[in-house]
Amino acid sequence: MRHTLSNANWTATVDRTGGMVRRLTLGHDNLLRPMPDQAQEPRQASCYPLLPFANRIDQARLAIDRRVAVITPAPSEPHGLHGTGWHAVWTLGAQSSDHLLLTLQGGGDPSWPWRWAAQQQFTLSASGLTIELILTNMDRVPAPASIGLHPAFVLGKGTRIETAIDGIWDCGPDLIPNGWRSTDWQTIGNRELDNCLTGWSGKAIIHAPDRPPITLTANTSHLQVYRPKDADFICLEPVTARPNVWTPIENTPAATAILDPQEQLVVTMTLSA
Repeated sequence: MRHTLSNANWTATVDRTGGMVRRLTLGHDNLLRPMPDQAQEPRQASCYPLLPFANRIDQARLAIDRRVAVITPAPSEPHGLHGTGWHAVWTLGAQSSDHLLLTLQGGGDPSWPWRWAAQQQFTLSASGLTIELILTNMDRVPAPASIGLHPAFVLGKGTRIETAIDGIWDCGPDLIPNGWRSTDWQTIGNRELDNCLTGWSGKAIIHAPDRPPITLTANTSHLQVYRPKDADFICLEPVTARPNVWTPIENTPAATAILDPQEQLVVTMTLSA
């Protein structure tokens, strides 16, 4: 269930299991952290989709308008994590040498009562890879929805990440956002992070001493950053909303992450070098 896209310079390997990118190369250089050939755990992937919700839902339970989602918690924590798209087998819609369309349907069950449909389009161009993730509310009532993409970059000695933001959602030990504060970082340093950054410019540049800069662009104003302590990788995740977005936080602006029937949510991300 693996598909290879290629052109004169770029090669991408996509797995229908998890709808994930296993490898993205420019010539002989890996632009994303490569997934081991025999691995199947999505967390080891180069990139995977987040839907119908991105990142965490507190205590794996969400109640909206008399419907309750009871979500299977993530391993080693009590929260729901990243939805179901990264564990599902996607359906092949279309393929050419440099384009791939995958589709998926879900919801309508106790773990997520709201029915949805999704598609991912992967397109290689002369400058890089573009992934378009679309979620459509297929239910008869408004539905909660937040989506994103989860690319992982190699973090070597001397790597510097240039971007622009206006704030950060702080978290407690449970990794659930508990407050927002203003910050004007221009770079993401070597700090340990599992936080959502706001007011994102939609662009991040990964500079490394041993390769050309990698540029990530996306159409979201939120960027979830995951860098475990002492890790040799960093995840820069364009997302449509902060984690646990449907739970209000005191003294912070109210957030809306609800789709009307047939309304769509779209995240488009391009990786280039």
